[in-house]
Amino acid sequence: TKAAGTLGSRQSPQTTKRNEQGPSSTRTNESHKKSTKTDEQKSKTTKSDEQKTPKKDDATDKKPTQKTSSTTESSSDSSKNIEYTITVQTGSVQFAGTDANVFISLYGDKNKIVRYQLKTSVNHKDIFEKGQKDDFVVKDIDIGQLKTITIEHDGTGLASGWYLDFVQVKYDNNTVMFPVERWLDTNQDDKRISLELEPNKKPTSKLTTEDTKEANAVEYEITVRTGDKRSAGTDANVYISLFGDKDKLERRQLKESLDGARNLFEQGATNRFQIYAADVGKIKTIRIEHDGSGLGNGWYLDSIEVRHISHDETYKFPVDRWLDVGEGDKRISLDLEPDKKPGQLKGKKFILNI
Repeated sequence: TKAAGTLGSRQSPQTTKRNEQGPSSTRTNESHKKSTKTDEQKSKTTKSDEQKTPKKDDATDKKPTQKTSSTTESSSDSSKNIEYTITVQTGSVQFAGTDANVFISLYGDKNKIVRYQLKTSVNHKDIFEKGQKDDFVVKDIDIGQLKTITIEHDGTGLASGWYLDFVQVKYDNNTVMFPVERWLDTNQDDKRISLELEPNKKPTSKLTTEDTKEANAVEYEITVRTGDKRSAGTDANVYISLFGDKDKLERRQLKESLDGARNLFEQGATNRFQIYAADVGKIKTIRIEHDGSGLGNGWYLDSIEVRHISHDETYKFPVDRWLDVGEGDKRISLDLEPDKKPGQLKGKKFILNI
Protein backbone atom coordinates (compact mmCIF):
# COMPACT_ATOMS: atom_id res chain seq x y z
CA THR A 1 0.00 0.00 0.00
CA LYS A 2 2.83 2.34 0.85
CA ALA A 3 4.68 1.38 -2.35
CA ALA A 4 1.61 1.88 -4.33
CA GLY A 5 1.00 5.06 -2.53
CA THR A 6 4.54 6.20 -3.06
CA LEU A 7 4.36 5.38 -6.70
CA GLY A 8 1.13 7.17 -6.91
CA SER A 9 2.58 10.18 -5.18
CA ARG A 10 5.63 10.15 -7.47
CA GLN A 11 3.52 10.13 -10.60
CA SER A 12 1.40 12.87 -9.39
CA PRO A 13 4.11 15.56 -9.68
CA GLN A 14 4.89 14.46 -13.22
CA THR A 15 1.30 14.53 -14.07
CA THR A 16 1.07 17.84 -12.39
CA LYS A 17 4.00 19.12 -14.44
CA ARG A 18 2.41 17.83 -17.56
CA ASN A 19 -0.81 19.43 -16.52
CA GLU A 20 1.01 22.65 -15.70
CA GLN A 21 2.71 22.57 -19.09
CA GLY A 22 -0.64 22.18 -20.79
CA PRO A 23 -1.91 25.69 -20.06
CA SER A 24 1.51 27.18 -20.89
CA SER A 25 1.53 25.46 -24.21
CA THR A 26 -1.97 26.62 -24.79
CA ARG A 27 -1.00 30.20 -23.97
CA THR A 28 1.96 29.95 -26.34
CA ASN A 29 -0.26 28.70 -29.12
CA GLU A 30 -2.77 31.42 -28.43
CA SER A 31 0.03 33.99 -28.41
CA HIS A 32 1.31 32.61 -31.69
CA LYS A 33 -2.17 32.78 -33.16
CA LYS A 34 -2.60 36.36 -31.97
CA SER A 35 0.76 37.30 -33.47
CA THR A 36 -0.24 35.68 -36.74
CA LYS A 37 -3.53 37.55 -36.74
CA THR A 38 -1.72 40.81 -35.99
CA ASP A 39 0.65 40.23 -38.90
CA GLU A 40 -2.29 39.45 -41.15
CA GLN A 41 -4.04 42.62 -40.02
CA LYS A 42 -0.88 44.65 -40.67
CA SER A 43 -0.57 43.04 -44.06
CA LYS A 44 -4.19 43.88 -44.82
CA THR A 45 -3.65 47.42 -43.58
CA THR A 46 -0.58 47.78 -45.80
CA LYS A 47 -2.50 46.46 -48.79
CA SER A 48 -5.38 48.77 -47.98
CA ASP A 49 -3.01 51.74 -47.84
CA GLU A 50 -1.39 50.66 -51.07
CA GLN A 51 -4.80 50.44 -52.70
CA LYS A 52 -5.86 53.86 -51.43
CA THR A 53 -2.69 55.67 -52.43
CA PRO A 54 -3.05 55.18 -56.22
CA LYS A 55 -6.67 56.37 -56.03
CA LYS A 56 -5.54 59.65 -54.49
CA ASP A 57 -2.90 60.04 -57.19
CA ASP A 58 -5.49 59.32 -59.88
CA ALA A 59 -7.81 61.95 -58.45
CA THR A 60 -4.97 64.42 -58.27
CA ASP A 61 -4.06 63.74 -61.89
CA LYS A 62 -7.64 64.20 -63.08
CA LYS A 63 -8.38 67.53 -61.41
CA PRO A 64 -5.71 69.66 -63.15
CA THR A 65 -6.74 68.18 -66.50
CA GLN A 66 -10.32 69.37 -65.99
CA LYS A 67 -9.22 72.89 -65.01
CA THR A 68 -6.92 73.24 -68.01
CA SER A 69 -9.69 72.16 -70.37
CA SER A 70 -12.10 74.73 -68.88
CA THR A 71 -9.57 77.55 -69.18
CA THR A 72 -8.84 76.69 -72.80
CA GLU A 73 -12.52 76.76 -73.73
CA SER A 74 -13.00 80.11 -72.03
CA SER A 75 -10.07 81.73 -73.79
CA SER A 76 -11.19 80.21 -77.08
CA ASP A 77 -14.67 81.75 -76.71
CA SER A 78 -13.35 85.22 -75.80
CA SER A 79 -11.01 85.27 -78.79
CA LYS A 80 -14.01 85.09 -81.13
CA ASN A 81 -15.33 88.54 -80.15
CA ILE A 82 -13.79 91.98 -80.67
CA GLU A 83 -14.89 95.22 -79.00
CA TYR A 84 -15.48 98.07 -81.43
CA THR A 85 -16.01 101.64 -80.16
CA ILE A 86 -17.89 103.67 -82.76
CA THR A 87 -17.90 107.46 -82.40
CA VAL A 88 -20.46 109.44 -84.42
CA GLN A 89 -20.19 113.24 -84.63
CA THR A 90 -23.29 115.10 -85.82
CA GLY A 91 -22.62 118.47 -87.46
CA SER A 92 -23.35 121.87 -85.91
CA VAL A 93 -25.31 123.34 -88.81
CA GLN A 94 -28.97 124.23 -88.40
CA PHE A 95 -31.31 121.19 -88.21
CA ALA A 96 -28.29 118.83 -88.34
CA GLY A 97 -29.77 116.24 -85.95
CA THR A 98 -31.95 113.30 -86.97
CA ASP A 99 -34.80 111.30 -85.42
CA ALA A 100 -34.31 108.41 -87.84
CA ASN A 101 -32.88 104.99 -87.00
CA VAL A 102 -29.17 104.85 -87.86
CA PHE A 103 -27.29 101.73 -88.96
CA ILE A 104 -23.63 100.92 -89.57
CA SER A 105 -21.90 98.11 -91.46
CA LEU A 106 -18.22 97.24 -91.03
CA TYR A 107 -16.29 95.49 -93.81
CA GLY A 108 -12.88 93.94 -93.09
CA ASP A 109 -10.42 91.74 -94.93
CA LYS A 110 -11.64 88.65 -93.01
CA ASN A 111 -15.32 89.18 -92.32
CA LYS A 112 -18.09 91.76 -92.04
CA ILE A 113 -20.73 93.08 -89.63
CA VAL A 114 -23.84 94.08 -91.57
CA ARG A 115 -26.42 96.74 -90.62
CA TYR A 116 -25.88 97.04 -86.86
CA GLN A 117 -28.30 99.59 -85.38
CA LEU A 118 -26.69 102.34 -83.32
CA LYS A 119 -29.28 102.93 -80.61
CA THR A 120 -27.62 102.93 -77.17
CA SER A 121 -25.12 105.75 -76.74
CA VAL A 122 -22.57 105.50 -73.92
CA ASN A 123 -22.79 109.22 -73.18
CA HIS A 124 -26.24 110.48 -74.27
CA LYS A 125 -29.87 109.43 -73.92
CA ASP A 126 -31.04 111.41 -76.96
CA ILE A 127 -28.78 110.46 -79.83
CA PHE A 128 -27.66 112.22 -83.02
CA GLU A 129 -28.47 115.72 -81.81
CA LYS A 130 -26.99 118.87 -83.39
CA GLY A 131 -23.27 119.25 -82.52
CA GLN A 132 -23.30 116.08 -80.38
CA LYS A 133 -20.77 113.25 -80.21
CA ASP A 134 -22.19 109.78 -79.50
CA ASP A 135 -20.13 106.70 -78.60
CA PHE A 136 -21.40 103.17 -79.17
CA VAL A 137 -19.77 99.88 -78.09
CA VAL A 138 -20.24 96.87 -80.35
CA LYS A 139 -18.96 93.39 -79.40
CA ASP A 140 -18.92 91.12 -82.40
CA ILE A 141 -16.79 88.88 -84.61
CA ASP A 142 -13.25 89.71 -85.66
CA ILE A 143 -13.49 91.20 -89.16
CA GLY A 144 -9.74 91.67 -89.51
CA GLN A 145 -8.41 94.95 -90.89
CA LEU A 146 -11.23 97.48 -91.39
CA LYS A 147 -11.47 98.52 -95.05
CA THR A 148 -14.79 100.34 -95.51
CA ILE A 149 -17.98 101.16 -93.63
CA THR A 150 -21.54 101.97 -94.64
CA ILE A 151 -23.49 104.52 -92.58
CA GLU A 152 -27.19 104.96 -93.25
CA HIS A 153 -30.57 105.85 -91.78
CA ASP A 154 -34.09 104.67 -92.59
CA GLY A 155 -35.69 108.09 -93.16
CA THR A 156 -38.21 107.69 -90.33
CA GLY A 157 -39.31 110.40 -87.90
CA LEU A 158 -40.44 113.99 -88.37
CA ALA A 159 -36.90 115.31 -88.91
CA SER A 160 -34.97 112.51 -90.60
CA GLY A 161 -32.47 114.63 -92.54
CA TRP A 162 -29.02 114.35 -90.93
CA TYR A 163 -25.80 116.33 -91.32
CA LEU A 164 -23.00 113.94 -90.38
CA ASP A 165 -19.55 115.33 -89.58
CA PHE A 166 -17.50 112.13 -89.15
CA VAL A 167 -17.44 108.50 -87.96
CA GLN A 168 -14.53 107.01 -86.01
CA VAL A 169 -14.00 103.29 -85.29
CA LYS A 170 -11.60 102.02 -82.58
CA TYR A 171 -10.75 98.33 -82.17
CA ASP A 172 -7.75 96.56 -80.62
CA ASN A 173 -4.99 99.18 -81.00
CA ASN A 174 -6.42 100.70 -84.18
CA THR A 175 -8.23 104.01 -84.73
CA VAL A 176 -9.81 104.57 -88.16
CA MET A 177 -11.34 107.93 -89.17
CA PHE A 178 -14.07 108.38 -91.78
CA PRO A 179 -14.72 112.08 -92.61
CA VAL A 180 -18.19 112.85 -93.99
CA GLU A 181 -19.21 116.55 -93.69
CA ARG A 182 -22.42 116.26 -95.70
CA TRP A 183 -26.15 115.64 -95.53
CA LEU A 184 -27.86 112.27 -95.51
CA ASP A 185 -31.21 113.64 -96.60
CA THR A 186 -33.69 112.85 -99.37
CA ASN A 187 -34.16 116.61 -99.86
CA GLN A 188 -30.49 117.64 -99.89
CA ASP A 189 -27.51 117.19 -102.18
CA ASP A 190 -27.78 113.95 -104.18
CA LYS A 191 -30.64 112.81 -101.90
CA ARG A 192 -28.72 109.81 -100.56
CA ILE A 193 -29.32 108.53 -97.01
CA SER A 194 -26.73 105.74 -97.26
CA LEU A 195 -23.00 106.32 -97.73
CA GLU A 196 -20.12 103.92 -98.28
CA LEU A 197 -16.99 105.43 -96.70
CA GLU A 198 -13.27 104.77 -96.96
CA PRO A 199 -10.73 105.69 -94.25
CA ASN A 200 -9.53 109.32 -94.34
CA LYS A 201 -11.40 110.02 -97.57
CA LYS A 202 -14.21 112.56 -97.67
CA PRO A 203 -17.21 111.42 -99.76
CA THR A 204 -18.62 113.55 -102.55
CA SER A 205 -21.99 113.67 -104.25
CA LYS A 206 -22.60 111.41 -107.20
CA LEU A 207 -22.60 114.40 -109.52
CA THR A 208 -19.24 115.57 -108.27
CA THR A 209 -17.78 112.09 -108.55
CA GLU A 210 -18.84 111.92 -112.18
CA ASP A 211 -17.39 115.34 -112.85
CA THR A 212 -13.95 114.40 -111.54
CA LYS A 213 -13.80 111.72 -114.21
CA GLU A 214 -13.94 114.38 -116.94
CA ALA A 215 -10.71 115.11 -118.74
CA ASN A 216 -8.77 118.06 -117.28
CA ALA A 217 -11.24 118.44 -114.40
CA VAL A 218 -10.52 121.49 -112.23
CA GLU A 219 -12.05 122.98 -109.12
CA TYR A 220 -14.20 126.10 -108.96
CA GLU A 221 -15.44 127.79 -105.81
CA ILE A 222 -18.66 129.75 -106.22
CA THR A 223 -19.65 132.36 -103.60
CA VAL A 224 -23.24 133.62 -103.70
CA ARG A 225 -24.42 136.56 -101.57
CA THR A 226 -28.14 137.11 -101.13
CA GLY A 227 -29.22 140.71 -100.48
CA ASP A 228 -30.37 141.96 -97.09
CA LYS A 229 -33.71 143.27 -98.27
CA ARG A 230 -37.04 142.07 -96.95
CA SER A 231 -38.05 138.71 -98.49
CA ALA A 232 -34.75 138.66 -100.41
CA GLY A 233 -34.28 134.88 -100.01
CA THR A 234 -35.56 132.24 -102.39
CA ASP A 235 -36.82 128.67 -102.10
CA ALA A 236 -36.30 128.02 -105.81
CA ASN A 237 -33.59 125.82 -107.32
CA VAL A 238 -30.61 127.92 -108.44
CA TYR A 239 -28.30 127.13 -111.38
CA ILE A 240 -25.05 128.58 -112.74
CA SER A 241 -23.33 128.32 -116.13
CA LEU A 242 -19.73 129.30 -116.90
CA PHE A 243 -18.57 130.42 -120.34
CA GLY A 244 -14.83 130.68 -121.00
CA ASP A 245 -12.43 131.10 -123.89
CA LYS A 246 -11.77 127.33 -123.98
CA ASP A 247 -14.99 125.62 -122.99
CA LYS A 248 -18.25 126.04 -121.13
CA LEU A 249 -20.06 124.51 -118.18
CA GLU A 250 -23.82 124.66 -118.54
CA ARG A 251 -26.55 124.76 -115.91
CA ARG A 252 -24.94 123.27 -112.82
CA GLN A 253 -27.28 123.31 -109.81
CA LEU A 254 -25.96 124.99 -106.65
CA LYS A 255 -27.28 122.73 -103.91
CA GLU A 256 -24.46 121.55 -101.63
CA SER A 257 -23.07 124.43 -99.59
CA LEU A 258 -19.54 124.05 -98.22
CA ASP A 259 -20.63 125.52 -94.87
CA GLY A 260 -23.26 122.80 -94.50
CA ALA A 261 -26.22 125.19 -94.54
CA ARG A 262 -29.46 123.29 -94.96
CA ASN A 263 -31.50 126.30 -96.07
CA LEU A 264 -29.75 128.04 -98.95
CA PHE A 265 -30.06 131.58 -100.30
CA GLU A 266 -31.58 133.07 -97.16
CA GLN A 267 -31.88 136.84 -96.65
CA GLY A 268 -28.42 138.33 -95.98
CA ALA A 269 -26.70 134.92 -96.23
CA THR A 270 -23.47 133.97 -98.02
CA ASN A 271 -23.24 130.45 -99.45
CA ARG A 272 -20.14 128.80 -100.94
CA PHE A 273 -20.20 125.91 -103.40
CA GLN A 274 -17.56 123.62 -104.88
CA ILE A 275 -17.74 122.47 -108.50
CA TYR A 276 -15.47 120.07 -110.40
CA ALA A 277 -15.63 120.40 -114.17
CA ALA A 278 -13.56 120.71 -117.32
CA ASP A 279 -11.33 123.79 -117.50
CA VAL A 280 -13.29 126.48 -119.36
CA GLY A 281 -10.22 128.72 -119.53
CA LYS A 282 -10.54 132.44 -118.85
CA ILE A 283 -14.13 133.15 -117.78
CA LYS A 284 -15.91 135.65 -120.03
CA THR A 285 -19.48 135.46 -118.78
CA ILE A 286 -21.65 133.50 -116.38
CA ARG A 287 -25.36 132.83 -116.25
CA ILE A 288 -27.24 132.73 -112.95
CA GLU A 289 -30.87 131.61 -112.87
CA HIS A 290 -33.57 129.92 -110.83
CA ASP A 291 -36.56 127.79 -111.84
CA GLY A 292 -39.29 129.79 -110.08
CA SER A 293 -40.29 126.85 -107.86
CA GLY A 294 -41.38 127.13 -104.24
CA LEU A 295 -43.69 129.53 -102.45
CA GLY A 296 -41.08 132.26 -102.00
CA ASN A 297 -39.16 132.07 -105.25
CA GLY A 298 -38.43 135.76 -105.84
CA TRP A 299 -34.73 136.39 -105.13
CA TYR A 300 -32.74 139.54 -104.51
CA LEU A 301 -29.17 138.69 -105.50
CA ASP A 302 -26.34 140.90 -104.25
CA SER A 303 -23.25 139.43 -105.96
CA ILE A 304 -21.42 136.32 -107.19
CA GLU A 305 -17.73 135.41 -107.09
CA VAL A 306 -16.16 132.60 -109.08
CA ARG A 307 -12.70 131.44 -108.03
CA HIS A 308 -10.69 129.28 -110.40
CA ILE A 309 -8.67 127.30 -107.83
CA SER A 310 -5.94 125.88 -110.06
CA HIS A 311 -5.34 129.25 -111.76
CA ASP A 312 -5.79 131.18 -108.49
CA GLU A 313 -8.04 133.68 -110.26
CA THR A 314 -11.17 135.28 -108.84
CA TYR A 315 -13.95 136.76 -110.99
CA LYS A 316 -16.43 139.14 -109.37
CA PHE A 317 -19.93 139.68 -110.70
CA PRO A 318 -21.99 142.44 -109.05
CA VAL A 319 -25.75 141.99 -109.38
CA ASP A 320 -27.76 144.01 -106.83
CA ARG A 321 -31.19 143.28 -108.29
CA TRP A 322 -34.24 141.01 -108.21
CA LEU A 323 -34.65 137.78 -110.11
CA ASP A 324 -38.41 137.69 -109.76
CA VAL A 325 -41.31 137.36 -112.18
CA GLY A 326 -43.14 139.92 -110.06
CA GLU A 327 -40.39 142.57 -109.92
CA GLY A 328 -38.65 144.90 -112.41
CA ASP A 329 -38.18 143.33 -115.83
CA LYS A 330 -39.48 140.01 -114.42
CA ARG A 331 -36.36 138.06 -115.39
CA ILE A 332 -35.21 135.04 -113.39
CA SER A 333 -32.12 134.42 -115.55
CA LEU A 334 -29.18 136.82 -115.94
CA ASP A 335 -26.03 136.78 -118.11
CA LEU A 336 -23.25 138.54 -116.23
CA GLU A 337 -19.81 139.88 -117.14
CA PRO A 338 -16.96 140.29 -114.63
CA ASP A 339 -17.03 143.59 -112.70
CA LYS A 340 -20.01 144.85 -114.67
CA LYS A 341 -23.34 145.42 -113.01
CA PRO A 342 -26.30 144.25 -115.12
CA GLY A 343 -28.93 146.75 -116.13
CA GLN A 344 -32.66 146.43 -116.52
CA LEU A 345 -34.04 145.46 -119.89
CA LYS A 346 -35.78 148.41 -121.42
CA GLY A 347 -39.11 147.44 -122.91
CA LYS A 348 -40.79 149.27 -125.74
CA LYS A 349 -44.19 150.86 -125.32
CA PHE A 350 -46.84 149.71 -127.75
CA ILE A 351 -50.26 151.30 -128.22
CA LEU A 352 -52.80 148.89 -129.55
CA ASN A 353 -55.97 150.15 -131.11
CA ILE A 354 -58.60 147.47 -131.19
